[in-house]
Amino acid sequence: ATVIALPCSGGVSKGNVIGIMACSHCFCIRRANAVIGLANRACADCKANQTSESDMQTQTLRPTPDGFATARDILAAGGLVAFPTETVYGLGGDARNGAAVAGIYTAKGRPSFNPLIVHVADLEMAQQFAVFDNHAMALADAFWPGPLTIVVPVRAHAELSELVTAGLDTVAIRVPAHPVARALLATF
Repeated sequence: ATVIALPCSGGVSKGNVIGIMACSHCFCIRRANAVIGLANRACADCKANQTSESDMQTQTLRPTPDGFATARDILAAGGLVAFPTETVYGLGGDARNGAAVAGIYTAKGRPSFNPLIVHVADLEMAQQFAVFDNHAMALADAFWPGPLTIVVPVRAHAELSELVTAGLDTVAIRVPAHPVARALLATF
């Protein structure tokens, strides 16, 4: 598995890049120290089984067309991408891919009964996954793009992984305002 980090557009420093390590043998994903040039290491289970430490991959991409294209390819292949939003760094994967969503739960150590937030590029894309009543539309019109997550009913046949919603009939959905997040979502 490959996981990448996209730095904020304001430049690269140790404070604005998150490091994620992934083991390509067992596909477990765990947080690493938020530093640039993070050493690659195998997970404890793979070390016990004599797995090579060179199998851990961390890649840092610039927020350029080439960087976004690489991120798109990683997401399309079921990989994970760490990216900034206006409030926090997010760990993202294809919300339609159950294996990618499971990887997010694993990486974050998040219990599977705690739903994830689906980030989308715009309201039109949000409406492909969720049903918006007049109140939800008013909130989206007033606060998107921005740091508001709206919880609305999942649209029938939305093709979201059930893991995203933790089996609930609602989905938490958001259109972030951060330019790197928006560019990544537009590319994917």
